[in-house]
Amino acid sequence: MPPSGPRSISLTVIAGETNIGECLTKPGATLLKIGRVKTGNTFAVKTASVSSKHAELVWDDSEAAAGGTWFLVDIGSSNGTQINGNSKLLEGQRYPLRDQDIIQLGPDTQLQVAIEAAAHDAAGLTVEQKLTADAQRIAASIQAAATAMASQIRDEWRTQRQELEALLIC
Repeated sequence: MPPSGPRSISLTVIAGETNIGECLTKPGATLLKIGRVKTGNTFAVKTASVSSKHAELVWDDSEAAAGGTWFLVDIGSSNGTQINGNSKLLEGQRYPLRDQDIIQLGPDTQLQVAIEAAAHDAAGLTVEQKLTADAQRIAASIQAAATAMASQIRDEWRTQRQELEALLIC
């Protein structure tokens, strides 16, 4: 089956200092740029540990049998990029992405990847099955973001409690 264009990809911030729960979806895009600033990037993650030009997601449909693949490329970030907690990516090298992968930018910012199924993968599905799969993917993304937010709130609460206890001791 010939490639039918890039599969839709979504990124959801599930951990980090800011942007928790923020989601980027760009149907039809073939290049997404991630960095700390808006200028020149498709997705800005406003955290000091994310470089101004941190990473790119690149669609490549040259592998026609696979229907195309999204790749992650670290473009010279200061604090590195990882996929699923594995070692830091080498600058400039392409790493294939899969649905539900976790991209880590620097020490603490995490993005969850959601990639639409290839047309030939979904061709045999009924509308109900496709909608159910989409709902499950969205629910998993929301759950991951909620868990990350709860953890962040718990950490902030713990820090504030310790500060208050220190004041009471004085």
